[in-house]
Amino acid sequence: MHTRFIRYPLILALLCLISISGIKAQSRCSFSLQRINDTALIYKQLLAAEKQIKTSCFHEIEILANQLLPVCDSLHYKAGLIACNNLLGLINGFKGNADTASLYFQKALTLSKGNKDDREYWTKVYMGWIYRDKGDYKTASSLLYSVMEYAGNHNNKALLCCAQIQLGQIAVSLKNEAEANNFFSEVLKIAEAEKLPEFAALALLNLGEMALRQKHFPQAQERLLKSEKLLRENALIYDLAHVYNSLARVAMAQENFTQAEYYYNKSGEIKKEFGDLHGLAVLYNNLGDLYAEQYKDSKAIAAFKESATLANKIGSADIKRAAFLNLSILMEYAGKYKEALDYQKAATSLHDSLWNIAKTKEILALDEKYKVAQREKYILSLHATAQISEANARSKTRQRNLWIAGFVFICILIVIGYYAFLQKIRLNRIITLKNEELQQLNKTKDYLFHVIGHDIRLPLSGLSRIADLINYCLQHNKTDRLLKVGDDVRLTVQRIDHLLSNLLTWGLSETGQMAFHQEKIPVARVFEQVASDFATELKKKEIHLSNDTTEQVYAFADNNSLKVILRNMLANAIKFTPVNSTIHIAIKGEGDQCLIKIRDQGEGISTTKVNKLFSTQKKELSYQGPEAGMGVGLFICQQMAVMNQGSIYVGNPDEEGAEFICALPLAES
Repeated sequence: MHTRFIRYPLILALLCLISISGIKAQSRCSFSLQRINDTALIYKQLLAAEKQIKTSCFHEIEILANQLLPVCDSLHYKAGLIACNNLLGLINGFKGNADTASLYFQKALTLSKGNKDDREYWTKVYMGWIYRDKGDYKTASSLLYSVMEYAGNHNNKALLCCAQIQLGQIAVSLKNEAEANNFFSEVLKIAEAEKLPEFAALALLNLGEMALRQKHFPQAQERLLKSEKLLRENALIYDLAHVYNSLARVAMAQENFTQAEYYYNKSGEIKKEFGDLHGLAVLYNNLGDLYAEQYKDSKAIAAFKESATLANKIGSADIKRAAFLNLSILMEYAGKYKEALDYQKAATSLHDSLWNIAKTKEILALDEKYKVAQREKYILSLHATAQISEANARSKTRQRNLWIAGFVFICILIVIGYYAFLQKIRLNRIITLKNEELQQLNKTKDYLFHVIGHDIRLPLSGLSRIADLINYCLQHNKTDRLLKVGDDVRLTVQRIDHLLSNLLTWGLSETGQMAFHQEKIPVARVFEQVASDFATELKKKEIHLSNDTTEQVYAFADNNSLKVILRNMLANAIKFTPVNSTIHIAIKGEGDQCLIKIRDQGEGISTTKVNKLFSTQKKELSYQGPEAGMGVGLFICQQMAVMNQGSIYVGNPDEEGAEFICALPLAES
């Protein structure tokens, strides 16, 4: 369970409860002198515990609270019982034992109901914290809004800040960043006005983490450092661990690994001092990720092993599983395949056990509810049937059991029938969707074959005319013209090969047989290879390639599909570029994308035609030269770009000269 809700507001609440407890104890005149002395002593011990929890380990405080709990019970000291239960609930909450903490807080809430002070609402703050960490945001919000209403009516700023902080964190969990920012900013405003530095530190921490998630790293670092200063000034040592952990994440995001390691180690020192094994287990996992990011595999392995050891001690299967998965990956990189397999199997086993534990808890909870309901029903039945004979009681019990069995049986039949009906509907929907997809694929296939047939007719016709010209030259001994015909034959064959390659590429991608492997690729080098295939055609049309690329840019893409994209884009530019013109090429990185721009000097593309370029819709182009076609290459380019998590689009519609831009994921240089 995450304990990002910093402890000081909860401790402050506990101090208020303890103070109330002491006042109540000293004001009860009906107590004996001995009892007053006992409750006064308990009050002093609880105050001492509250001071220690900010700077000492949890173990000592837990022992003290467990010792005071039976004493308060024997003295019927209600205020002390509330404080002890809340203290034990807090400690279990910080240690990650949400269910145990919930039981203690529930006891305290039951005891505090009806009191004419703040104790009930402080306990509701604790309950809201636990429900929030369990993911029950609806129940948590309901409790916290009731606390806000009470705090507003009674001008209790500390209670109001506690509730608003938790509501802000619920908004963060629900990805409502604007609402969360409003809550944290309001807390900061109140804390500064009322001189509550601890709440100001907490608000700054949460605002800093929001800035970190939004990748505003300088702003995040500034807020976190202000929070650290306030926590140090108020001797809230344990809470500094949360700040250091967040500062480490900021450093990681900025790739300042040395600083990140420093902050993680500072956080670890505090967690070790407080005996927070759960926090240490998570911390070592983070350190392992840090070392792995720097390729320090030996340190990363040691960190993940330490995380797994600590997770085993505290019984945290999810942390242990995460460590095993990371160890499996590192062992595989190191070539230790047997160890990698062992860790993978252990992680899988833990995943299965986590599922079984969750299901077992659900069954036990349902069983407990059922037992409670049955017990209450049985007690009521005893009162109702006290004067009835034993024979009639047995008869009614049998009838009741039969009715229950029949009702359960009917319910089971209804559930099974309803489930079968839903399954049938789901299968029918799947079949309908598959049929629609198949029909669409068939339409696309028919259209592409029609396009290929149309596009291949012109070069074949040209090849036929060249054959006639060759026969004529041979019959009339005009060998000098035969040499010129060779280039025309080569260009025609290249066009046919290009069209057939596009058809083969589309077929392989549609059937899922196309080999696909993304890797770091130097785009400029691949473009040079592709451009060399068009040397003859460029020379014939006297077209000059102007490469405006200034540096080597790497894309994260599949090499074969990248060549298909570049080949079709360049062929398209050559097709529409007039004789004795220039084609401009630019390859550069922008943000997290590698942009490939190819611009011809043709007549351009109108906006009305842009949307049809990359689809299988019928389209007509104004170009009617010997390379004229129906644009199937651009459709295949779009498919290849999407396979590489990229896109292709027209950069300058309605302008002279078309510019096609292909955006692919950028790889690190």
